[in-house]
Amino acid sequence: EGEQAPGFDASDYFDPLRYGKWATDSFTEAKVAETYAKNNRIVYPFENRSAGREEIKGSYPLHSVLAQHGAQFGSFGASGIETPICYNAEPLPVHDSTTFFDFPWSATATKEAEHVLSDVGLSYSSFSKISVKGERSREFLEHVTTAIVPKKPAKNEGDMPCRLTYATTPKGYVCTEFTLCRESDLGNSWYLVGSRDHHHMDVTWLRDQARNWEGGENVEIDDLSEKICVLHVAGPKSKALLSGIDERISAVPFMHGRDLQNLAGVEGADARVFRVSFTGEQGFEFHFKSELGPQIHDILFNHPLSSEFKLKHFGSAALNSLRMEKGFKLRADLDLSHYKEAGIGPFLAKKRKFLGRNDSFEPARLSKMFKIYTDKENAWSIPGDTPVKTAEGKVIGYTTTAAKSATFNGTYGMGFVYADADLPAKVFVEAYGSKFEAEILDTPPERMKGKDE
Repeated sequence: EGEQAPGFDASDYFDPLRYGKWATDSFTEAKVAETYAKNNRIVYPFENRSAGREEIKGSYPLHSVLAQHGAQFGSFGASGIETPICYNAEPLPVHDSTTFFDFPWSATATKEAEHVLSDVGLSYSSFSKISVKGERSREFLEHVTTAIVPKKPAKNEGDMPCRLTYATTPKGYVCTEFTLCRESDLGNSWYLVGSRDHHHMDVTWLRDQARNWEGGENVEIDDLSEKICVLHVAGPKSKALLSGIDERISAVPFMHGRDLQNLAGVEGADARVFRVSFTGEQGFEFHFKSELGPQIHDILFNHPLSSEFKLKHFGSAALNSLRMEKGFKLRADLDLSHYKEAGIGPFLAKKRKFLGRNDSFEPARLSKMFKIYTDKENAWSIPGDTPVKTAEGKVIGYTTTAAKSATFNGTYGMGFVYADADLPAKVFVEAYGSKFEAEILDTPPERMKGKDE
């Protein structure tokens, strides 16, 4: 039916929907020239090749504000959106990097992660935002996603319950993930948040499924990704800080959202506030019209309490470090695996049918985490698809993503082991000529703290 074997996702290589309208002729010319010029050169991790960057800079109102606060913008992926890899008073050479280890931003990102763990941080989040509406929209989402979709309104008026869920192909392979939010008491309006790099594909996929589903003609799907921006506040002091800025925030329950008008008493500063955090720490997301970005940022960062609580910016590298320890997966960690391989058991409805459901499927691989005893220089240097081997050199699995740990002197990684492999207590990971001892973990090393008061 047109599906490739597990482990190969053609959309990352061939699907033109991975590019948006930002991929103009001038961007394409610059990127083609760079690609051919470097066709036979070594590809480095976190290289962040810079051609075409001038064509997409400033593509959202918050960009210039973040730059004024020292944002060091890294890659722009398939979204055409530059996100800060870290923040530093002086420019760091984050583009066209030619090293395999000890990256110029490593120390800064490590400090940012440590600060979020002890105090509170502010980050820009580049997610997709998709609206799904219609009389049978809940039934549609139950058809195309794996988790239980909230059937009832929240207990408190104005609260919007959220769920993490996944979407599968007709053969049961995980093709994307969403956090979905029930916007209305009637259950006919939903707000989905997912991967910004794949939002064109996700929107097209949802529309295709609606066309092929009985009743789908009454389901309306809109892409809000460019219209809405997100700021993210996380850390053990986040609730105390934000409650001081606007006391209404303290009443938002975990895994719920609430629309707040005139945030902190500022006329017109309207935001939807969610008590969720991809760091796995206590945290909140603020979703608002993109043009309000500079104003919302100013309310949060320049409030008198923010200095008292030591609010600091943090970038995507620190976020990656923190989410890794809680076992929070990126799209890359799903690797087009079957839902029975992907380690998403808690997010599967127990009895309800969904697209591609086949509980008799025999997994060929199993999702695992790895604790890798790297040294300081190589803590960020374990790429995806790094083989995991036994002492005898037999490959028994591979990594999908990895990041320096914020809590121990080494690296945590995600990936898969082969289902028929004998798993020894000690394994090894080899990357860029270095070999590191590692352990296979069945559960995340750190607990999720989002519910903490």
